[in-house]
Amino acid sequence: MEKITVECNYCGKKLDVADNGKTTIRFRCHYCNEISTVTPERKVNADGFGSKTIKPTDVSRYRIGKLVCGNHEYPLQLGQNTIGRAHRDSKASLQIQIDDQYMSRSQAIIEVIRLSDKTVRSVLSFWTSQNAMYVNGQKMQQGDRVILNQGDIIQMGVTLIHYFVSND
Repeated sequence: MEKITVECNYCGKKLDVADNGKTTIRFRCHYCNEISTVTPERKVNADGFGSKTIKPTDVSRYRIGKLVCGNHEYPLQLGQNTIGRAHRDSKASLQIQIDDQYMSRSQAIIEVIRLSDKTVRSVLSFWTSQNAMYVNGQKMQQGDRVILNQGDIIQMGVTLIHYFVSND
């Protein structure tokens, strides 16, 4: 897979990432740990060899809401957002930077859905985790789903995470 140079939408640092050949490329910046989305702009050099330049995508089109934990913000995007504790083996798309062994590396999913009236709904699902999870003090059972509202407090392990709807 070919590597291309992209610019993080948050900190502006340049990174080399794998070109997956898709319309958009989503990557986690290893400087600021934020997730960015870019759209490759395909061009051909004068020598006839293909090259790729990257134009940063308008982040506000993708930021629907955010989770806040301590001083860190974790932007949500349309579709599935897997939430878990940051760890080198974590497959979570939103890895919370916290040292809480009671939070799983993949504890929950927030599915962000755009409805036909253009409004957005965020649904939190608690799935296969042995660690407890609460929303506004109410304990969730595995398989439970709840629609998130502005200011809801999600507790995973002993960590409190606040949900906010983006005003972008």
